[in-house]
Order: sequence, then C-alpha cells, then structure tokens
Amino acid sequence: MGCIAVLDLTHGGDVLARWLSSMGERVVGIDVYHTLSDHERGELEDNGIPVLERMPDECTLVVAPVHLPPIPILREAERRGIHRVTHHEMVRRLALECFPEVCERCIEITGTRGKTTTSVLLARLLSCEGKVVCHTTMGVDVLERGVRTQHWKRLSITPASVLDVLKKAEQTRAEHVVLEVSLGVCGLRRGLLTTLEGEYSIAGGTLTSTHAKTMVLSHPPEGFVMAVPDEDVPQARCTLKYLHDGLRVRLLDGSGGSGGSGGSGGRGGEVATVYLDGAKERLESMLDGTMYTRALARAAVGGVLCGLSPTTIEHYLPRLQLDVEGRMSVYCIGDARIVDCSGSGLRAEDIARAIELAIQRFGRVDVLVVGGSRTVCEGLDGPELESVLSWASERVGKVIHLKGNESYEVALRCALSAAPSGVVLLCIKCFR
Repeated sequence: MGCIAVLDLTHGGDVLARWLSSMGERVVGIDVYHTLSDHERGELEDNGIPVLERMPDECTLVVAPVHLPPIPILREAERRGIHRVTHHEMVRRLALECFPEVCERCIEITGTRGKTTTSVLLARLLSCEGKVVCHTTMGVDVLERGVRTQHWKRLSITPASVLDVLKKAEQTRAEHVVLEVSLGVCGLRRGLLTTLEGEYSIAGGTLTSTHAKTMVLSHPPEGFVMAVPDEDVPQARCTLKYLHDGLRVRLLDGSGGSGGSGGSGGRGGEVATVYLDGAKERLESMLDGTMYTRALARAAVGGVLCGLSPTTIEHYLPRLQLDVEGRMSVYCIGDARIVDCSGSGLRAEDIARAIELAIQRFGRVDVLVVGGSRTVCEGLDGPELESVLSWASERVGKVIHLKGNESYEVALRCALSAAPSGVVLLCIKCFR
C-alpha cells in the first residue's frame, strides 16, 4: 500500500497529515525545517503518523507548500516521478469531500495586503443577514447582526487551517464562511484577491508571491469564481474584476471583454457589471478620513460574490462597525489614549498616513513607537522607513524606534512608560 508524504509540519502540514490519516490514508510527515518539538512529534506518532527524515520507497504522493524551495526531497520526488500537490490543492480536495455543502457558502480572501481588514468587514457585512464564521489572523469568530457573538480560537492562516474552520462552520450552521488564506486560495467556491502590490520572492527565489496568489486562476476548479483588482493578473481566466474605491464589479469573459449592467453573473463567458453609483464619495465622507475606504470597497465586492444585492450592500455598508484591531483602532489604558496601527501588512507609508490621521483626530501625537517582528516575512526597515521617521520627528512629540525583535506587548509597555497620559501611536509590524 502506497503512502502520502506531507512536507513542512511547521506551516500546517501537521494538520493536513492528521486529516488525511483520519480518512484512512497512510501518511508520513517530513519535518523539513527541523522545528518540530518532541511533544508535537509524539502527538503525530500517537495518531499513527511517523515523522521521517526522508521519503519512504512506497511513497506515491507528495504534499508540499507552495513556498517550499526545491530541497533534495522534492528533487528526489521529481526524479522518481512521484506526483506532487500543494497544501492548497490538498485542502481543496479534503474540503470538498468532507464539507461539500459548507464549501458552497465559502469565500477565501488572499493578497499581499489588506486581507484581515477586508475579511473582518466582509464578515460584518454578511452577518447583517445571517450567521457568519470568519477566520483571520485575529482568530476564528462567529458573527451575527454585524457584531461578534463568539470567539472560538486562533489558528494560523496557512491553508490547512481551513479544514478546522469548515468543521466549526458546519457545527454552528453558518450561512457564510469568510476565510483569510496566505499565499493564494484553495479554490473552494469563490475568492477575492485584495492586491498584488509589494511582490516578494518565495520558494528559494524560484517563484513570486504573485505566482502563488494567482496560481488557482490558471486552471480554476469547476464552478470557482474569483474577484481580482482592476489590474493585470498573470494567467487569469474568467474572473471578476473590480475597482478598489468605486465599488464597480465587472465580470469579464475569457478574452477580457466587458459590458452590460445589472447583477453579478456566473463565469465562463457571461458578462455583467454592478455599479454602486457614487459609492466612492459616500464612503470617503462616511469614514471621515480613516484608512478603511479600500477595505470597504473590497468587502462590497465580496458581498456581491456571496449573493448580496447592491441595494442590500448600500443599505448595510454605512452601518458597519469600522473598528478593526490594529487598523487605526483607538482604546484607552489609564489616562493614555492608544491609537493602534499595528499589523503584518504595515508599511512605512502607512505610518505616515497614521500620523496624519491621528493628528487630524486628536490634535497631536505625543509618542510614536515603531518596530517590527522578524516573524513577519517582509520587514519594515529600509530607507523608506528612515525617511518617514525623520519626517515624523518634526510632527510628533517623541519617536521611539525599536530595532530589535520586540513584541507588540513590549512596544506597548515602552509607549506607556514614555507617555502615561498622552496620545500614543503604535506602529508595530507583527501578526495580530
């Protein structure tokens, strides 16, 4: 009997291995990064999943993440003619087999930036008309009537986590499932790509983030549709395109033609357009200079994909709660007012924008704390940051640049020590 080798037990491979084993497959795990603890190894082996250093001779399938570089094990698999699939593809296969009805209610969100904010706002929008399970870097939440009613737990946004979220959605009988997924989507039913800007290399420099995020579009699964920004997307076929701020959704045929007006359509040559007239101006007025205009536009596009009518979207969109943790959210600790703009997608230009908005809202910023965790793939250092910090030093009371690998909690303590009763702007590049 052949076996399946699951590579990379650090980024979701352990979860995939357990799911495959639970379905009767013979599975081995390969810890390519050598980061598995003795406890984690023991848990897998207790479930009948041996953790090996190399592929066994009877291996018939390799499951590896898209970001994995061409390591010797993968080269060996290619030499032996062993079929290889990505973690994303294996999740799709398992999800459609285990949760076919739940998959019909799913939308996956991916992109270089804006995934979490878009996912949260879309979940709030969809929850105005039914129960929603939303999975982001901030955790797995159940929402109803625009607000969170239950926080389940926090999972990584590697594709393997999707399976556990779908099980939760089935148990709670959610009407919609919003999934934030890293490095592309699994292709369950519908997807939304936030942006491709800030492309970076993966797989040891053999691929780019753009390739990973758009891979599903070169051979889209039957019935799958994905909304992408109104820009060139490599190898995209029969996808929805949209303009970030104008809330215009346009379904393109295979040749890129468009036309007509009305509701969103299907795929495979149909053409339709949705216009929410004047939405950009209304959004900007409603948000009063916050950073959410684009995320709300994407959420509206997601609403169209999930079957909401433009009328419904226009009714609920201005009524959404806009406070998203780490996205210009404001809270108080004692006499200090904390303006939190920390997250994994933080860039130097976001810091400058956050300073402007904080001063516009509160009249001043007493302390700006900037830092970045090395756990985030794209760092925050560089000439752009130095330029922004120089500019900021003339506009805020004090700039604190944490150059080590300090956590968000360390940065917060540092800020409160410097300004126990002032306005503090936290800009820490970290996972939330």
